[in-house]
Amino acid sequence: GSVSASPGEPGANVVSLEQMNQFFQATSEAVARATRVAIIGGGAVGLELAGEIRHAHPDKPVVLIHAAPKLVNSAAPALPD
Repeated sequence: GSVSASPGEPGANVVSLEQMNQFFQATSEAVARATRVAIIGGGAVGLELAGEIRHAHPDKPVVLIHAAPKLVNSAAPALPD
């Protein structure tokens, strides 16, 4: 099996629905305790995650770190500047 290095992604050791729920509850609590959040990747998933965190915690700073000059990858329709 493998173990995920991503803090928001369960590893191979999460094999039941109960473990999955516990994992996501613990992740949600960690985000709530954080003073700020950094998200690596400004694609569709990163943007959605940033929006969900800001919606749940409007005063929490959320930073997107993205290698490209614009957010969202080239496979998505172009966004206006």
